[in-house]
Amino acid sequence: MPALVRAHAPIHLIILFLFLALTPPTYGARKGKEGTSAALPQGRTTLKTNLQEIENSARMGDARARAYLAQMYYEGIGVTRDYKKAFNWAEKAAEQGNTKAQTLLGLMYYKGHGVLRDYTTAFKWYHLAALHGDMGAQSILGLMYAAGHGVKRDYHEAFYWYEKAAKQGDPGAQSILGLMYYEGQTVPRDYGKAFEWYKKAAAQGYSEAELQLGVMYTYGNGVTQDYGKAFLWFHRSAVNGNAKARASLGLMYAYGKGVKQNYPLGYMWLSLAAKGKIDNAEEALKSLEARMSPKELSEAKKLTSKVTTKANKQ
Repeated sequence: MPALVRAHAPIHLIILFLFLALTPPTYGARKGKEGTSAALPQGRTTLKTNLQEIENSARMGDARARAYLAQMYYEGIGVTRDYKKAFNWAEKAAEQGNTKAQTLLGLMYYKGHGVLRDYTTAFKWYHLAALHGDMGAQSILGLMYAAGHGVKRDYHEAFYWYEKAAKQGDPGAQSILGLMYYEGQTVPRDYGKAFEWYKKAAAQGYSEAELQLGVMYTYGNGVTQDYGKAFLWFHRSAVNGNAKARASLGLMYAYGKGVKQNYPLGYMWLSLAAKGKIDNAEEALKSLEARMSPKELSEAKKLTSKVTTKANKQ
């Protein structure tokens, strides 16, 4: 059986990839330093009804209302997306100390949305929000230290901020801590701690952590080798869209590791992995195809087509 996908790569490459792939967080989802809920009014009708009221409050200097408007214009919630307006309101609220606005402003400077890209200024605003306890800002600050964007690269500082975010429950930071302990980067290698952090992130449905748990059970690193448990974690990650997990799941079905051998399902998962540009997935798919009967191959292609069609409609 070919080796299952070894998911771990040099930490600086993984960290940089995660950083560049970040999607804008929902800045109003949690309570800010000011101790008031920053959640936006829900529903289009409510948003339209309250928009004028929020704008009036923002013009009168209410920091939370300004942060609301910034998020609404940035994400196009109830209004036409407008990065310039989002930036103007975020800047006003951020200067008043609103942590969600500071985090959004950091993102806009980093991405160059509504303002010229400026990593140094992005770092400044993320750092302010992180100091006030914003979990998302702490996690992104860790990424900036690791990637050396807007600040000198410093893995020890990166670990410090990842840990702060992880302890607050950020699944991305938890997964990165798991990686750092697994690889022995900045901290001594500790498979036990790696497993603990991966488990916390996986409990929140974070697919990369689910994948890594599958890898740990496959190779018996820090845990007793158990193909059955590896299969379960690979399956969760694969269902969540992780292409590497799909490749490993396909191989497990193809060779009957941790699950009853099933060529059509193996073919389906390897096909999905190949579409995700996973190294050697195409080669493994061709190897499996050569061992399949015409009936199995026909069933496999129908199954793959059905799943792909369903995914494209979502």
